[in-house]
Order: sequence, then C-alpha cells, then structure tokens
Amino acid sequence: MDMKTVLVTGGAGFLGSHLVDRLLAMGIRVRVLDNLFRGSAANLSKHRESPDFTFIQGDILDFPALLKAASGVDTVFHMAAINGTRYFYEQPQEVLKVNSLGTMNVFQAADELDVNKVVFASSSEVYGTPGHFPTSEAEPINLDPPKETRWCYAVSKLLGEHLSYAANKRGIDTIVLRYFNAYGPRLLGTPYGQVVSIFIRDVLKGTPPTINGHGRQTRSFTYVTDTIEATIAAAETERAVGEVLNIGSQDEVTILELATKIIDLCGQSGTLRPVHVEPLPADSRRRVPDTTKTERVLGFRPKVSLTDGLKKTIHWFRESETC
Repeated sequence: MDMKTVLVTGGAGFLGSHLVDRLLAMGIRVRVLDNLFRGSAANLSKHRESPDFTFIQGDILDFPALLKAASGVDTVFHMAAINGTRYFYEQPQEVLKVNSLGTMNVFQAADELDVNKVVFASSSEVYGTPGHFPTSEAEPINLDPPKETRWCYAVSKLLGEHLSYAANKRGIDTIVLRYFNAYGPRLLGTPYGQVVSIFIRDVLKGTPPTINGHGRQTRSFTYVTDTIEATIAAAETERAVGEVLNIGSQDEVTILELATKIIDLCGQSGTLRPVHVEPLPADSRRRVPDTTKTERVLGFRPKVSLTDGLKKTIHWFRESETC
C-alpha cells in the first residue's frame, strides 16, 4: 500500500528530520511528534508553511497525545528514542523507560487505530558483543550482565524488536531496521551526541579529539542520505515486511583512524593529535554489518564514502551556529 499520511516519532531529531525532508519531497503528508529533548525545531523550520506538514510537540510516553498524533495515518516511522552513549552510563533508567514504554505505546496505538505499517528504528547495539564479523541479522544476541549499564539501550531496542514481531503476528506490517552509526548534518554535537559529531566539533574548536581507550575498536559509519534511502526503500518493499535488516556500510574504520581523518579534513593535521583516556566499560571492540540480506531484499548499497560524508558533515558544522 502506498504511503499517503505518515507519523514520524522523534521527527525533529537527526535521523527523523532527514526522513521528514525525504517524505515531504515525495509528496507524502507528514506529522511529527517530538518532545524536543534531543531534537530541534530548527531542523524542521523550512517545512513550517507546508500544508503537508504538521508538528506536534509531545511525548511518546503520553499515550493520549500519541494516539491523537497517529490518528488517520497509514504508516508510523518510530524513530523516537534516547540514544547517545553518555546517556547509557549516566541515565540508564531514563533510557529504559522512554525507549521501552514509549515503544509499547507506539504499538498499542497502532493496534487501536489499525495503522497499516510500523517501521521500527532499532540499532546495531542489540548485537552486544557478537562472535562473527561482519555480523548478520541471524547472529545470536550476546549481551554482558545487567550490571553493565552500557547495554540498557540495547535491551530497550531489543524489546522494541520483540514488540514489532508480536505486532506483525497480529496483522500489522512491521519492519525492523538495525542502524549502524549513521552520521551527517544535524547530528548532535554535544558530549551526549555521537562520536563523529563530537570529534568534528572538538577539532573545529581547536581541541584534540578524546578517544576512550587505545582507539583500535572499529565502527562502520553510514552517511545519513544512505540511511534514509534504505529506510524509505524498506517501507516501500513488500518483501521487507516482518524482517529485520542491517542498515549500514561494510567499510570498517578504527576510532583512531576516524579521529585522524577528521583532523586532516578539518585542516588541523600537524596541529592536533588525539588524546587517549580510560576505555568505556563494556565498549564493543568491533561493529560491522553483514549487508547481504539488505542488498537482496532492498537492492540497497551505500553510495557515499566516509571521506565524502565527513566533508559534507564538517561543512555543515562550520556553517552552523553549534560551532
């Protein structure tokens, strides 16, 4: 079924706002529900006068507000969540509450309103410490003991996946997307953001990027336009219904290499060098997706290289007031 009117929870955030841009460009009516805890109204300011756009400031924990926002939509893109690694260590209870209870509310609203489809934004974090690389969707989940609060986000997203599968059995078309380190313009640049934006903001301010541990831990970064293209493709592809799909790039880079590349692209080579501090407890040593299934189901492959994506992101940070 074609998308006509959709709800994007967390639509003022990084990924959510880029998704809104794309949906509106496709001629789809879009509603956004966001409490602006991590999102920004400025991310959506260019759509204020659009007759196809509605912004509702509200919380996914407020079920009546969520029910009202989702009334009459055919598809929900559930992007709202508390992420950002620092929150996992400092506010695990809030991460669990918002991501778990909020997602339960989304699926309950979808049930009551007979929403056709829910696309759930999960995360590569759910793999924990996998035993195989690249890591496929069939990899057994391997999380550390609960005392490691690092995994509160992973647990909340894993619960969301179970809720997705349960909703699918009840007749709702659901799709689970495990995102791998999306980055790009609008990424939160505070210490509660993600590593790419934190490094860029520090380097542009003339501050050496801080690496937790030796820096040999790896990640696979995906530029935001590729992430959104895959998200739209999943929503439009019948074969994706009921599936879990890795959304990311198989190009793996160490955190030290990332920091060095950002220093170089910001023109600070020879001036700044990364600073190493104590490693984060339970930090993953590798994170790289097997994208075979995604390529087969969606016909999707990332197009933007890390160098080109970082250049675009650095340009945005140079031009934005956040620097």
